[in-house]
Formats: sequence, C-alpha cells, structure tokens
Amino acid sequence: TFLLGAALFSMLLVLPLYYQVDRGESALHAGLLLAPQGLGAALMLPISGRLTDRLGGGRVVVAGCSVIALATLPLVFVSGTTPYALLGAVLFVRGMGLGASIQPVTAAAYAMLDSSQVPRATAALNTLRQIGGSIGTALLAVVLQHESRAVVPSSGGAGGLLAPLPAGQRAQISGPLANAFDTTFMWGLVLALVAIVPAVALMRAERARRRPEGRSSDPGPRSPRRILFPIGRAGMSERALDVALRIAHRRRATLVPAYLAVVPLQLPLDTAQLRDRSIATPMLEAIEQKGSRDGVPIDSRIEVGRTHRHALERLYEAESYDRTVLDAGEGVLSDEVDWLLGRAPGEVVVLRAGPAPGGVGRRAVPGPTTPP
Repeated sequence: TFLLGAALFSMLLVLPLYYQVDRGESALHAGLLLAPQGLGAALMLPISGRLTDRLGGGRVVVAGCSVIALATLPLVFVSGTTPYALLGAVLFVRGMGLGASIQPVTAAAYAMLDSSQVPRATAALNTLRQIGGSIGTALLAVVLQHESRAVVPSSGGAGGLLAPLPAGQRAQISGPLANAFDTTFMWGLVLALVAIVPAVALMRAERARRRPEGRSSDPGPRSPRRILFPIGRAGMSERALDVALRIAHRRRATLVPAYLAVVPLQLPLDTAQLRDRSIATPMLEAIEQKGSRDGVPIDSRIEVGRTHRHALERLYEAESYDRTVLDAGEGVLSDEVDWLLGRAPGEVVVLRAGPAPGGVGRRAVPGPTTPP
C-alpha cells in the first residue's frame, strides 16, 4: 500500500508538469491528457474484483504492479515530440495496472484480519497510502528540480518550472528538458519495480495461509490420498459422516471436512463471520474426535466463498482430492449435486436422503445455532 501510493501520486505530479512545461500545454489540456489513465483504472476495477475473488489478491497485485512497471518504462524515453496518442495508450495501460493493484491489495490485507480489526486496518492502510504518496511525490519533485536546474536556471526561483517562457526559448530547451523528465520517470519506474517485491511476498503469504485455516488432528505426515467432505450451515447426518470415515479408513486416506461459509459481497472474501466460526468449530471438533477414535487422520478447515459453489471451486483450485463425499439430504448443499457430478475432479459419492441403518435418520452435529 505504501509503495503503490508512492507510485501513483508521484506520477500524478510529474506527468502534468511534463505536458505543461515541456509540451507547453495549459493546465486544462494537461488534465485532459491524463484522462486515459483514469479510464484504464475504471475499466479494470470491476475485473480485478472478480479476479481477486477467484485467484486471490496476491496474484492480482503482482500482475498489476508488473503492468505498472511495464507501462512506466516507455515514459523513460519520452521526448519533446512524442505523439500524444502513444502517451495516451501508455497511460491507459498504466491505469489498468493501478486498477488491478490498489483494490486487490486492500482486499488481501483485510482477508488476513478478523471482522473486528477491519475498521482500524482501514485507517492504517489509508494513512500508509497517503504517506507513501507524499514521500514519492517529494522524491520525484526533488529529482525533477535538480535535473531541470541546468536547463531552466529559473526553476529554483519563484515561478519554478511553470514560469512563463517565450515560445522560442521553450523550443530551444524542449529536448534537454525532456531528458530531465526522462530521469524523473526513471525514478518512478524504480518505485514501480520495488512495489513488486512486497506484492510477491503477499502472494506467497496468501498461498501459505489457504491451508492453515483448519486444524489437523494428525501430527504425522499427511496421507497422499485425500477425501473432501463439504458441510453447510444446516449440518450433516451421522450416516454421512460414518460413510465418509469408513471410506477414508478403507482407503487409508485423510478426511478433509470443509465447512463452507458464505461471505456477503460487502465484506472481504477471506473473512469468515463470527457466526460461521461459532457454528463450524463444534462440528469440526466433533469430526476430529470421531476420526481420532476410528484411526482416520482429519484435516478440517473453513472455506469461504460468495456462494457454496464458489467455496467448493476454491477448495478444488487449492489442492486435489481423490473423492468427494456429499450428504445430499436436507440443506443447501443438496442443490450442488448436479454441479459436483459434472465438475468435481475425482470420484463423487452422493448420499441420498433416507433412514440410516439401525433406524438413525438425519441429525445435525450439534452447534450453537444449528437448526433441529
């Protein structure tokens, strides 16, 4: 956030100065010439949101920072006669990189926090962005003033670079002044490249965090065979759990009970609500205890998504499973049977509604708010 603020706000100072000082444009025209960057960001913002939900914020931020750096590179070679169409195209691509970076990095940061920490994190992130913008702007302003002093001796005076110059004199210094802006843009490129480093660190941290959401009851190495057992808020039947444990025991596989938590659109995706955690924790603890008695390794977890299907997609993207055991009795997961049969990798075992052997019907594993 700090480095993205520096890369964004610093260039918002230098680019208008280039148009006004080196190209002789008015303040109004300079602002209009920056419009392609805003259009690129506006186009990319909704796309980056969907990509963040699907791939995770880290990957999207790395791609966005890389696009910013690639789009800043041509600015290092601008001259006093560079076509405005080319500059507009470069700024449009740069805006797309900004749109793919600023929002996903905020969402990824929120995903690391509990809901109660989000308000304080919002203030902290905004402060970091503003401080980064201030420092980046000051850095490029100092570089530009130093580089332009030899070309425009009055750049350190009251009028600065924007002091009125005769048309003839402006034409004479246009080339050397463009070189001063090239050096300044090079520093902007350095800021964009440095921003890639923490973006990669964020991607790796996010990838490492996807599995530790659950707790494993098996301290030893995990079995290479893994059986997914998705659970909704409505709970599950003892029959379904018994079947899943028997299959895992017979195949010497690890059972992965995954509670599917649906997160509203207005909240960060990777933030499970307190209600979901209070429901999921007793379920998963009960499964771990039963698995321990039956000698079946358990790797429980909470997976979030905008819908149950989205949460299942995220599970399948994170790792592979040999089988999926689904209780298709009452509850919302029964609506996903057709989709699982057509899309889930590996075998799918669907347990239809009906009395279990011994007369035991469907009964939810106890939880604080589990419906009877």
